[in-house]
Amino acid sequence: MLWGLLTASIPLFCALATPAFAQSSQATTREYDTLLADVLARKDGAAALARARMLPRLEEHVPFAHQRAALEAAIPKVVHPLVKVQLELQLEHAKRELGDWSGGPQGMAGAAGNHGCLTDFTMVGPFANDSNEGFFSTLPPETGESGPYQGKVNDVNWRPLPDYNNFCVLNVDSAIYPKEQAVVFLANQVEVKKKREANLLVGASGSYKIWLDGVLVGEREENTGLLIDNDAWKVSLKPGENNLLIKLAAGQSETPDIVVRLVDKDFKPLTPAKVSATWAGTPTEAKPKVAPAFGEKGSLAMAKRLATSGVTAEAVWGAWLWSRVDLRNAATPWRDVADKIDKAIDEGTLKLEPKEHILLAELFEEHWKRVEIFQRANKLHPNDPWLIYNLAEEYRNGMNERRQLERRELLEQLVDKHPDFTPGIIGLSGWWRDKGFPHRALAVIAENATPERLAIPAYRRFYIMRLDAAGMEREARAQREILGKEVQSDVVWRQIQDAITTGDRERALKLVRTQKERTPWSSHWPLKEAELLRAEGKMDEALAVIDARLIGTPGDGSALRKKVEFLLAQGKTEDAIETLELARIYKPQDQELTEQLAHLRPDADRFHDVWMVDDLRELSKKTNAGPFHTSTLVDQSIVRVAPNGLSQEVRQVVERVNTSEGIDDARTTRVSYTVGDESVDILRVRIYKADGTISEDYDMWRSDGSRKGSTTYNDNGSVTLRANNVEPGDIVEFRYQVSQVANRNFRGDYFGDIEYVQGTEPIAFARYTVLYPKKWGELYFRPPAVSHQRIDDKTPTEDPLQDGYKSTSFEMRDVPYVKTDPDQPGYTDVYDYILVSNKKTYNEVGQWWWNLVKEQLIVDENISATVKKLTKGLKTDDDKVRAIHNYVVQNTRYLHVGLGIHGWKPYRTTTCFRNRYGDCKDKAALLKVMLEEAGVKTNLVLVRTRRLGSVEDFPASMHIFNHAIAYVPSLDLYLDGTAEYNGTRELTTMDQGAQALVVEDGGTTRWVTLPVDESSVNLMEREMTVDLTSGEPVTTLKITARGANAVYYRSTLEDPERRDEVLEKQLASDFPGAKLIKATYSDMTRLERPVEITVTFKGGRLLRESDTRRYLYPLGERKDLLGAYAEQAKRNQDLSIRVPFTSKTTMRYRLPIDSKAGKLPAARNLKSKFGTLDIEYRREKDAIVAEVRYSIDVQRVSASEYPEFRKFMSEATSALNETIELE
Repeated sequence: MLWGLLTASIPLFCALATPAFAQSSQATTREYDTLLADVLARKDGAAALARARMLPRLEEHVPFAHQRAALEAAIPKVVHPLVKVQLELQLEHAKRELGDWSGGPQGMAGAAGNHGCLTDFTMVGPFANDSNEGFFSTLPPETGESGPYQGKVNDVNWRPLPDYNNFCVLNVDSAIYPKEQAVVFLANQVEVKKKREANLLVGASGSYKIWLDGVLVGEREENTGLLIDNDAWKVSLKPGENNLLIKLAAGQSETPDIVVRLVDKDFKPLTPAKVSATWAGTPTEAKPKVAPAFGEKGSLAMAKRLATSGVTAEAVWGAWLWSRVDLRNAATPWRDVADKIDKAIDEGTLKLEPKEHILLAELFEEHWKRVEIFQRANKLHPNDPWLIYNLAEEYRNGMNERRQLERRELLEQLVDKHPDFTPGIIGLSGWWRDKGFPHRALAVIAENATPERLAIPAYRRFYIMRLDAAGMEREARAQREILGKEVQSDVVWRQIQDAITTGDRERALKLVRTQKERTPWSSHWPLKEAELLRAEGKMDEALAVIDARLIGTPGDGSALRKKVEFLLAQGKTEDAIETLELARIYKPQDQELTEQLAHLRPDADRFHDVWMVDDLRELSKKTNAGPFHTSTLVDQSIVRVAPNGLSQEVRQVVERVNTSEGIDDARTTRVSYTVGDESVDILRVRIYKADGTISEDYDMWRSDGSRKGSTTYNDNGSVTLRANNVEPGDIVEFRYQVSQVANRNFRGDYFGDIEYVQGTEPIAFARYTVLYPKKWGELYFRPPAVSHQRIDDKTPTEDPLQDGYKSTSFEMRDVPYVKTDPDQPGYTDVYDYILVSNKKTYNEVGQWWWNLVKEQLIVDENISATVKKLTKGLKTDDDKVRAIHNYVVQNTRYLHVGLGIHGWKPYRTTTCFRNRYGDCKDKAALLKVMLEEAGVKTNLVLVRTRRLGSVEDFPASMHIFNHAIAYVPSLDLYLDGTAEYNGTRELTTMDQGAQALVVEDGGTTRWVTLPVDESSVNLMEREMTVDLTSGEPVTTLKITARGANAVYYRSTLEDPERRDEVLEKQLASDFPGAKLIKATYSDMTRLERPVEITVTFKGGRLLRESDTRRYLYPLGERKDLLGAYAEQAKRNQDLSIRVPFTSKTTMRYRLPIDSKAGKLPAARNLKSKFGTLDIEYRREKDAIVAEVRYSIDVQRVSASEYPEFRKFMSEATSALNETIELE
């Protein structure tokens, strides 16, 4: 935790890669001393702070004893208070690594405890904070209401904050469960003898608000990251008791931790007469009368000031510090500073030291830009080992295999030229490890393992890692023992494992208890202690350890699971059930807990039982296999809706395996659910064997909605079930329940569902049932089109319904299957479905959604200033729309964070603007507020993209939409904010022709079909000159791409470093064997202009030769429109085409001297309702010219019209492939 306060969370290689100075352990030590002296010499506090925060980057190469001595000598000379705190924390860390824990477990008994840290608090929480809604809402502790309160998962009340602090940091997350998307309140009373002007210095992981005696004195919505002294808030303390209340809110993948220091007006520690962990119950002001007084001497403000002080080397330090203390800021505002400095270096007006080039590179996210900076820096400083090393490691981050080989060459040269440069050796070893050669990686480290190098903590650590990877466990263990004597924190866990492995349980227990005392906030150590005690037969002691942990952290899921395990081992089943029920409250998605509870308490609610189909073998006998590998015997859903709108759905899916090819499909099913909002219970996985026996052998695994490198982070999870030992003739049954488990229904009074009732094979029996409260009145349905029976308020067994409930069922037998085709329309155009909603009209839906989103449409001073800047001098709506649209799509990345309510509701527009990312709803909302700030009326639009198909307009439902865009009525223009490569008149292909709902302010709606481009809008023009006069053909090609074609090139050729490589592959796909000679590109960021590319390439088989003939194609290569669009002889479904388009090519062949063209093909002209084709040929002085133009003018071809369309495609293909014969 400490080093997250001092620097960013940087992988070890980066930590090695940053300082541009050390060449040996002695040189590194000297450099450490030089940098420390530079800290002392800097008069500017921000400049000194930046260098102080850089010091830990060198610690791996400096003995901790030297660090301790150097810091102890330097600290008394430090002038700036914030810098002094940083060095005090580094000193305490060095002392701990040397085994000196005199500062106590929290570090507060040493020098770090003399800096005004506030650590005594009472606390209450967690409260729900779905997508930061809890932070923006007024919760009971803010009103002065006494507890207990309804928390995130159960009732909560004020309790002492455990001593889970470390170097002033309050590890609040270790005291609550669950800890993500949670709000926690901290309170205390600070007593002073006289009035004092002071500052609260705050750093927090999450959003926070701070009140002093009910008055808001500090607030930050954005999460800057847990870094000490980030913000400074001016406060006035009155004589006597001052009541402090802190509201701390964590979002998804965040934990609510905070560090608070109280200092005087000169930023020197202020020691109160008394601090009491007491909540006074003081109500907070509903609306602040005066804005909190933000001080200019917090780390963040200091970094910004230094970064923006001019285009200088010091500005690099300031921008780097800014990026460290505001590391969660997705907007990366320091990038503007970096761009100016980068430009100044190119222009020769600024010179940097090697280390400053490396700091500059860290300010850019793009791999290609970092490579460019390091390559330039290596030319300016050709013999600096750190610059060489950083270039090699940046090559490692790329995808280019050639760069990976260059990386090895650089590292080998580095080791050869600078044999004392330890990171070079480690880096070369890492290259061999990455390539899968662990023994070669070990050899590189071992061959250079001198005593001097092994004294470097990083070197010995990597030596141990390589020994482990090579399977040399004994040698690794020996090295760990040595490292453990030199560096206390690194190897304890492995030492414990080694002690257990060798049977020395007493030593293991001693090590664990020492670590538990030193890091009381961590759950690892008490659980490990409990395991060791259990192994010794001391079960009561083990349970006492777990209970102590649960007092500090109620709901700790790991501790509860362990307690259940121990109670069952003791035979205390009732106690285990009670603990399991508690654990299930905190971890509703935990299937193992669910199964344990079901096994121990089989009397759970089973509302679905009366609906289940049990006579499966009998049903199977009546169901013919037909030509299918599997047969669906049952596919049904039973949905029960609670009065608050939350629902439970039980599904029963039964498949019979007809052939061996059907085994994989029948044995596997995937259950989707919403993480945090829903739980999944597996009720049954059963295989009815053909021989009459029954098996319940199956595997299960889970996944969530986040993927590395993806632009989607959502709460969509899934459970995959796979039945084992399935054979032809078997029947596989899946039963599972998906339950909404949130404390409240974020959908408010809305309920809706859509259920598909057809598939690619017949269904013997299908049913969809909704059980809902009588007080709801009527639900509205779109019934299935297939033959069905509607049954109201009756169960299959004639059993009465649950009191207060109604039911509606749709039963279907022998549901026909759907014959599908490639490129068919969306789902509801192909498969039959049931739609259910409690909304009758779309005005009701619009009003519901508008009430959900209107509070998110906020314009702050930053948005207002940006709009004013963007639209300065612009008069027309058209010009304003272009400026604002292009800004939004190019400056806010698409990142879907569809968590909880935010699958339906945009985040605040200020959040999207600040973070520079958002999903469709966020970006549509941002477009709306920015355009309206510029005076351009704009509406939000809900879209059902084409891939989903079209639906009827009754009943009205939110479930049918999966996208959101904006609409400008004055221009009749739709804008998709997620389309970062599209201009304002280039609506995305997924939107064109889609159904949509325009939602005006207030919720009035209009149902529309989004416009489809004319084919001429998506025009691709090519002018090609093929020189066949000398050997291998050389071609000059000019491309002018408009509409969807321009979007294609902007997206695929975005990366300047890989642009030529990608273009060459594109050329080779049209002209096999083509090799790029050179290419020039228009500005790809100019979204309102067509893309222009001029290319010269060689090869590409443009001249065709055989033993009997030489010939040319009018487009240079065969063009198969028939295969691309109408390959099938007939279709069952309509044909869907992405977008209408036009292609226009002028092909000019310059012929060899010894060749001439024979009779040219006749001109061809085709015209149909589907498109046109025109080809003309002519002779020029030394060339043959073919003018080719064709278009597809429709987006959809009906199955009945498909034969006519296919005929047109066939004729067009024939015309495009007539050859020009050469004599």
